[in-house]
Amino acid sequence: MKAGEQLTKYVDEIYSGEPLILVETGCLRRDGPEHEAADGWSTLYLAKWVEAHPDCKFFSADSNGDHIQVAVNKLQSEGIKMPFPMFYLGESVGFLVCIEHIDFAYLDSCDGWEHGLAEFKAAESKGARLIVMDDYISKAVTAAGYAVSAGWDVKQEGRFTVMRKCTT
Repeated sequence: MKAGEQLTKYVDEIYSGEPLILVETGCLRRDGPEHEAADGWSTLYLAKWVEAHPDCKFFSADSNGDHIQVAVNKLQSEGIKMPFPMFYLGESVGFLVCIEHIDFAYLDSCDGWEHGLAEFKAAESKGARLIVMDDYISKAVTAAGYAVSAGWDVKQEGRFTVMRKCTT
């Protein structure tokens, strides 16, 4: 299963027919099928999922305007109707704290344990029930440790660190 398909399965896990707000940090930055496995194609898969669930919203943040333009061009070439996802140009933690509410977050903006933890805490503070991070060694290790101590269920599933908010 492709990584993007796995992400949409995680979203399906929490979708009950009520509107969801999905966010990602770090967007599609290189077009071409040779880049799909490792280069931000979550943008395309999550946008397709939201297109099929028009009551939901999808926001994507990247600190590089060229990356956002590549993502917009790719979505348009795939026939995805705008205005979603709604793109934000800027620093990811600032973006996350500006969102009113988050149900699902895919955090993959940049390497760094402290940055990964800051993104996790920002998404957590906005009510996220399911947070997925890529690149465990370079991004997610500190966030995963914090999540466990805060009572989240944390599992490594292939390339993803999947953190589910416990609701007991």
